[in-house]
Amino acid sequence: MKAYFPYNLRILLLGFFSALTICALSQEKSPKGFIDFNGQYDSRNYANISLNSLLLFNSQFSYFGTMNHFSSPNQSDLTSYYHEHQVFYGPFKKIPLDFTANFSSLDGINNDALKLGLRARLPQQSGIAKTFQKMGLLAFANFYLLDLSQLKQAPFYNQMQYFYQWDLPIGANKDRLYIRGFANQYMNWTRGTRCSWVTEHQAGFRFAGNWYVSVEYRYNDFQAQASGIAGGLEYMIKL
Repeated sequence: MKAYFPYNLRILLLGFFSALTICALSQEKSPKGFIDFNGQYDSRNYANISLNSLLLFNSQFSYFGTMNHFSSPNQSDLTSYYHEHQVFYGPFKKIPLDFTANFSSLDGINNDALKLGLRARLPQQSGIAKTFQKMGLLAFANFYLLDLSQLKQAPFYNQMQYFYQWDLPIGANKDRLYIRGFANQYMNWTRGTRCSWVTEHQAGFRFAGNWYVSVEYRYNDFQAQASGIAGGLEYMIKL
């Protein structure tokens, strides 16, 4: 994946999204959402730590970011990383579409991407949306129409991204158990209709305070061993 971002611009973007999280939390009126820190071990013999944050500033503007650091198989040092930052802006009150920008950075040379697209969500007034809200279920889909890192080599390379989160009540506890996940569908139209997938699905159980034990299924078409199971601990703060 060839990218066209100068090194200084990458650092600037990563610093901006990190500062955005810190500034948001320091406001008198903090946004809604969550911040969680995970430490997990993958069955493919590597470990990872990750920091995720979802910030809902208002009905129009929101942010999601994930910063992951991985070890190599049979090594304890963290040797690689993957960061992804998404900003959503919904200018329409009656149309359930948002503009979205996605910046991702992967270790190595020429591995950064900036994508622009749309997010589709359920209309807040619809019966399905109200049912999902009562169930504690959140779901939406992103379609990235324009990949600025690949305009010169693959103009017909698009991405769909699906996300869901389901908070399952256990007795009187509404935040004891959750299931959430995503699926990235990469479509290279220059090769017909063949798609590549990256997907993760995690279940977390809160056992004390803000501490959760988690287990996760992972699948990545771009890795030699595509499937893996990961488990570990998570500390999550709900805003």
